[in-house]
Amino acid sequence: YYGVRFEAYVAASLVRNKISFKKSEAPDFLIRGDSLGIECTSVRIRSLPNKSDYGYKILSVVKKKVGSRSHKPETALLIDVTNIAYNSSALDTGYLRRTATDAIQTCSFGAIVLFVYMFNHGLQRIEANYIRVDSSHIPSSLNELLNQLCPFEGHEVSSHSIPHEG
Repeated sequence: YYGVRFEAYVAASLVRNKISFKKSEAPDFLIRGDSLGIECTSVRIRSLPNKSDYGYKILSVVKKKVGSRSHKPETALLIDVTNIAYNSSALDTGYLRRTATDAIQTCSFGAIVLFVYMFNHGLQRIEANYIRVDSSHIPSSLNELLNQLCPFEGHEVSSHSIPHEG
C-alpha cells in the first residue's frame, strides 16, 4: 500500500517532466525502452528505541534490493524514508546522506535517492524533498535522467512538519 503511493508519486513526476516510461515490476519503471530503470521502495518502522539510529533500515532495504533483477548501474533506487524521518528525533540530512553514501558503496545501483514527504510551512504545501547520491559508475544517461527528475540544486526548507507516512 505505501509502496503503491510512492510509485504513483514517481509516475506523476515522470509525466510532469514529459518522460516516457513503461510500468514493470523489476525495475518498477523502464525508461528509454528498457535501457534505464527506476526501482522504488520504502522504509518503515513503528518506533526507534535510539532516535538517531535508523540507518540500518536504509542499508537493509538496499541489501534486499541487491538480489533483484533491477540491481544494475542503469537503475536508480528511490527510497521513501518519510516514516523513519517522522519517528526520529530530528531530520538529520547529513546522517541520511552519509547512510546513502555508505549504501551506494555496497551495490551496483547507479544512484540512491532518499525521499521525505513534508509540509513546507513557508510555501504552505506538501512536497517531497530528497537526498541524491550517485555511484562512481553512474551511466551518463541515468545521470541526465536524474538531473531532470531530482537535480542536485534545489530549495531549502527552513520550517517543516513531517507526516507519519509518505
